[in-house]
Amino acid sequence: MAGMGKKPQKVFLTIIFFVGCLLSFHKVASPQEPVTTKESISTQESINTQESITAQEPVTAQEAVNVDQNIKALEPEDASMKWARRSLAGASLKDGFSVPVSGSGVSGSGVSEVGDSGSGDFGAGGEDTFDLHLGGSFQVDYRYYQENSRADNCFDIRQARLFLSGSLNHFISYRIEYELQGNDSQNLIEVYGEWEIIRQNLLMSGLRIGQFKEPYGLECQTRESALFFVERSMGYYLTPQRDVGLMFSGSSYHEIIQYAAGLFNGDGRDGSTKGSRNDQLEVAARLVLIPFPWSWLESLQIGGSLTQSRIDLSNVALEVKSSGMAGTSRCIFVLNQNTKFGLLQKVKERDRWALEAGWSLGPLAVQGEYLNLKYKNLESSGGNVRDADFSSWYGSALLFFTGESPVFKGGVLQPVKPKNNLDWSAGTWGGLVLATRVDHFSGDKAWIKKDAFISVEKANAYSVALNWIMNPMLRLIIDYTYTDFSDHLRVRVNPDGKVDYIYDEHVLTTRFHIAF
Repeated sequence: MAGMGKKPQKVFLTIIFFVGCLLSFHKVASPQEPVTTKESISTQESINTQESITAQEPVTAQEAVNVDQNIKALEPEDASMKWARRSLAGASLKDGFSVPVSGSGVSGSGVSEVGDSGSGDFGAGGEDTFDLHLGGSFQVDYRYYQENSRADNCFDIRQARLFLSGSLNHFISYRIEYELQGNDSQNLIEVYGEWEIIRQNLLMSGLRIGQFKEPYGLECQTRESALFFVERSMGYYLTPQRDVGLMFSGSSYHEIIQYAAGLFNGDGRDGSTKGSRNDQLEVAARLVLIPFPWSWLESLQIGGSLTQSRIDLSNVALEVKSSGMAGTSRCIFVLNQNTKFGLLQKVKERDRWALEAGWSLGPLAVQGEYLNLKYKNLESSGGNVRDADFSSWYGSALLFFTGESPVFKGGVLQPVKPKNNLDWSAGTWGGLVLATRVDHFSGDKAWIKKDAFISVEKANAYSVALNWIMNPMLRLIIDYTYTDFSDHLRVRVNPDGKVDYIYDEHVLTTRFHIAF
């Protein structure tokens, strides 16, 4: 694949150009009919008309269009009139969200994740034609480590993303997501189009093509705004994450069965190193079932995922991280072409499989997963041929003290809106959530070079996190995670030659999260 990350500025300009083309297409494809009025209306009358319309429930689309056209006819247009027109163009504003006029295909249906950034969209659209939504996510952390040997206590911009999404018509939707944080050359997170193929009472299916998350696992598919820990589990690093390819997804029997399957390059995000001719496409699939849809267990879901591909040595690049190492160069296990047995010469396959379950009842939600990754027939320069096997599992629980009800829908846990937003004058405080998690990772000890001190055979982590959801777009998380390592990990070599090691990790992270 061509490396598109050497000059991320060009990528970002391409995104802006693409959006401009779409907007131009909308103006050409959806001309406004001329508005004829018996007499001109004043600016104040227009504002009064807008206020009277927005005060009524509901507002019909035709009424919104009529007032919008009347406002556009005024010359000159002052700031208050611009606000009125933009409010009506987005249909209605409620709690900071705009409601799009037209649909956006099947994004979010089935068992494929839509995107990480944002809990809502600010957008503008036209009836049955084109709509565009701007959203994003900003996370700033402060991490404090108890270990004196680690000089890592600092503030960090963990994430800064913008995305554009919407639909071209009733059948085709799109999404572009870009990461502005860090110097990573692979800053294009997602870019895809999706075509809705079938939409009936019992069946909804869509075809997606581009760069997005492979259909694999529960936590991996969950949006950032529906995660209640500052970092995902250690098993997340065993998943395929995002790749370039195509996917068919959907649901049937009122979402009792949800499915997704696709073909992908198997090389990671576009710009990753491409393998040789022996490298073949990766097959990925996920199936989720609702076994008791008409009982008190109706929110229980169980599922499984798998991937399989023939790979090249460039695809052997595993880095597993603990909660306190995410976003840094530190790892708890490293496997690449340079191993304890020397340089790798060959590899045959990479297989993954996972089992999952999730359930919610009232203010409580629990979920868990078991994940496995295996590299088959790794051959080193010394002639040794063996597999490399890794596994991880976790179990987590959420409790909403303020009465909100978490819901599993579309194969994932959905973002939760507080019953009452933070409002000092009204005496409301938003939502308060307690999250706990137990997390385990097992590495293949046959591939650990003991005197390198860069990998551990086992790691156990225990997390507790308090979430204050001020409103759907603003959240504060305080997360404490303790991780115990089975082996020593080297931290640094001091100028005097002394080596510092860590045996466990105590990290307290405070995160301020804005998602719009």
